[in-house]
Amino acid sequence: SLLLQVRDEDATPLTDREIRDELVVMLMAGHETTGTALSWAFERILSLPEVERRLREELDTVTGGRPLVAEHLLRLEYLDAVVKETLRSRPIMPAGGARLVRRPIEIGGRTIEPPAILVNAMYLLHRRPELYAEPDAFRPERFIGKRSIDPYEWTPFGGGMRRCLGLSFALFEMKTVIA
Repeated sequence: SLLLQVRDEDATPLTDREIRDELVVMLMAGHETTGTALSWAFERILSLPEVERRLREELDTVTGGRPLVAEHLLRLEYLDAVVKETLRSRPIMPAGGARLVRRPIEIGGRTIEPPAILVNAMYLLHRRPELYAEPDAFRPERFIGKRSIDPYEWTPFGGGMRRCLGLSFALFEMKTVIA
């Protein structure tokens, strides 16, 4: 539904082909990347008994031992934090979102001249201690109580305004599988 609402700067909607192409990318690219992210999530969960224990307790509390339903996912805050911390500490791509500089731009007090290429080095960004204390530690707690995360600080799906359309679906899928 979001793709059908997209308009360019002239208020022109996407063509049928553009919508199809975006859906194919989400389904095909999202399948492999989500599978890889799940592998890292299970590696972290099963390597850290305290994380597994807290996840199991939260699941038992929220579901009451009944089968998981979509409404439960909204209340599984620790699970959400584990997924986000997994993607922070083990991003699927170490870098992405390359952009060609066409005119001089200032970033962080430095002027970047054309024809430079700028790339989001998410692996390095997610290890900046001024953004994430003890960046090498797996600490899901850093995401507890954060429904909104700065899209320039947490970028496993790209950053800023250019984030993957599959972000919400991938998070939903990961939480469902882990639970």
